[in-house]
Amino acid sequence: MEERLARLRQEGLARQQEEEERRARELFEQAARAVTPEPDLTAPSILDEVTELDKTLKVKWNPDVHPYTENTLHAALTRFGPVDSLVLSTKRRGTAVVAFESIVDAVRRGPAGDKPFSRNP
Repeated sequence: MEERLARLRQEGLARQQEEEERRARELFEQAARAVTPEPDLTAPSILDEVTELDKTLKVKWNPDVHPYTENTLHAALTRFGPVDSLVLSTKRRGTAVVAFESIVDAVRRGPAGDKPFSRNP
Protein backbone atom coordinates (compact mmCIF):
# COMPACT_ATOMS: atom_id res chain seq x y z
CA MET A 1 0.00 0.00 0.00
CA GLU A 2 2.79 2.44 0.90
CA GLU A 3 4.60 1.56 -2.34
CA ARG A 4 1.46 2.42 -4.29
CA LEU A 5 1.12 5.76 -2.46
CA ALA A 6 4.78 6.55 -3.15
CA ARG A 7 4.34 5.67 -6.84
CA LEU A 8 1.18 7.79 -7.09
CA ARG A 9 2.95 10.65 -5.35
CA GLN A 10 5.85 10.44 -7.84
CA GLU A 11 3.46 10.29 -10.80
CA GLY A 12 1.58 13.31 -9.49
CA LEU A 13 4.82 15.26 -9.07
CA ALA A 14 5.93 14.26 -12.57
CA ARG A 15 2.61 15.41 -14.06
CA GLN A 16 2.79 18.66 -12.13
CA GLN A 17 6.33 19.30 -13.36
CA GLU A 18 5.33 18.51 -16.96
CA GLU A 19 2.40 20.93 -16.68
CA GLU A 20 4.69 23.68 -15.33
CA GLU A 21 7.17 23.09 -18.15
CA ARG A 22 4.35 23.22 -20.72
CA ARG A 23 3.09 26.51 -19.27
CA ALA A 24 6.60 27.94 -19.28
CA ARG A 25 7.06 26.92 -22.94
CA GLU A 26 3.74 28.53 -23.86
CA LEU A 27 4.68 31.76 -22.09
CA PHE A 28 8.05 31.77 -23.81
CA GLU A 29 6.48 31.21 -27.23
CA GLN A 30 3.94 33.96 -26.61
CA ALA A 31 6.72 36.35 -25.63
CA ALA A 32 8.73 35.40 -28.71
CA ARG A 33 5.73 36.04 -30.97
CA ALA A 34 4.97 39.38 -29.40
CA VAL A 35 6.16 42.08 -31.72
CA THR A 36 7.53 45.16 -30.07
CA PRO A 37 7.22 48.30 -32.17
CA GLU A 38 10.50 49.79 -33.32
CA PRO A 39 11.23 53.24 -31.96
CA ASP A 40 10.59 56.19 -34.24
CA LEU A 41 14.18 57.28 -34.80
CA THR A 42 13.12 60.22 -36.94
CA ALA A 43 11.28 61.95 -34.10
CA PRO A 44 12.88 65.35 -33.46
CA SER A 45 13.10 64.83 -29.72
CA ILE A 46 15.29 61.77 -30.16
CA LEU A 47 17.49 63.16 -32.92
CA ASP A 48 18.14 66.39 -31.01
CA GLU A 49 19.98 64.47 -28.30
CA VAL A 50 22.09 62.20 -30.55
CA THR A 51 25.82 62.20 -29.87
CA GLU A 52 28.69 60.84 -31.94
CA LEU A 53 28.89 57.90 -29.56
CA ASP A 54 25.26 56.99 -30.35
CA LYS A 55 26.23 56.55 -34.00
CA THR A 56 29.23 54.36 -33.19
CA LEU A 57 29.42 50.56 -33.07
CA LYS A 58 32.16 48.12 -32.12
CA VAL A 59 32.60 45.29 -34.60
CA LYS A 60 34.32 41.99 -33.74
CA TRP A 61 35.27 38.98 -35.85
CA ASN A 62 37.67 36.06 -35.77
CA PRO A 63 40.79 37.32 -37.62
CA ASP A 64 42.19 33.82 -38.05
CA VAL A 65 39.12 32.75 -40.01
CA HIS A 66 38.30 36.08 -41.70
CA PRO A 67 41.30 38.39 -42.27
CA TYR A 68 39.24 41.51 -43.07
CA THR A 69 40.92 44.70 -44.17
CA GLU A 70 39.65 48.22 -43.72
CA ASN A 71 38.39 48.21 -47.32
CA THR A 72 36.43 44.95 -47.02
CA LEU A 73 34.84 46.04 -43.74
CA HIS A 74 33.97 49.45 -45.15
CA ALA A 75 32.35 47.89 -48.23
CA ALA A 76 30.33 45.47 -46.12
CA LEU A 77 29.18 48.06 -43.59
CA THR A 78 28.10 50.63 -46.18
CA ARG A 79 25.25 48.27 -47.04
CA PHE A 80 23.63 49.45 -43.80
CA GLY A 81 24.25 53.14 -44.41
CA PRO A 82 26.93 55.73 -45.09
CA VAL A 83 30.01 55.15 -42.93
CA ASP A 84 31.52 58.29 -41.43
CA SER A 85 34.69 56.62 -40.17
CA LEU A 86 36.14 53.16 -39.61
CA VAL A 87 39.14 52.37 -37.42
CA LEU A 88 40.71 48.93 -37.07
CA SER A 89 42.32 48.29 -33.71
CA THR A 90 46.09 47.99 -33.68
CA LYS A 91 46.10 46.33 -30.26
CA ARG A 92 43.35 43.75 -30.72
CA ARG A 93 43.16 41.84 -33.97
CA GLY A 94 39.61 41.30 -35.20
CA THR A 95 38.18 44.47 -33.68
CA ALA A 96 37.10 47.72 -35.27
CA VAL A 97 35.01 50.77 -34.43
CA VAL A 98 32.64 52.16 -37.05
CA ALA A 99 30.84 55.49 -36.91
CA PHE A 100 27.84 55.89 -39.17
CA GLU A 101 26.65 59.24 -40.47
CA SER A 102 23.30 58.94 -38.68
CA ILE A 103 21.86 57.01 -35.77
CA VAL A 104 19.28 55.48 -38.09
CA ASP A 105 22.09 53.81 -40.04
CA ALA A 106 23.78 52.69 -36.82
CA VAL A 107 20.71 50.79 -35.59
CA ARG A 108 19.45 49.56 -38.96
CA ARG A 109 19.59 45.81 -39.24
CA GLY A 110 19.24 45.63 -43.00
CA PRO A 111 16.85 43.41 -44.93
CA ALA A 112 15.80 40.16 -43.29
CA GLY A 113 18.47 37.56 -43.76
CA ASP A 114 21.00 40.12 -44.99
CA LYS A 115 24.50 38.88 -44.32
CA PRO A 116 27.00 41.58 -45.27
CA PHE A 117 29.88 39.15 -44.88
CA SER A 118 28.30 36.21 -46.72
CA ARG A 119 31.13 36.17 -49.26
CA ASN A 120 34.02 35.91 -46.83
CA PRO A 121 37.52 36.03 -48.30
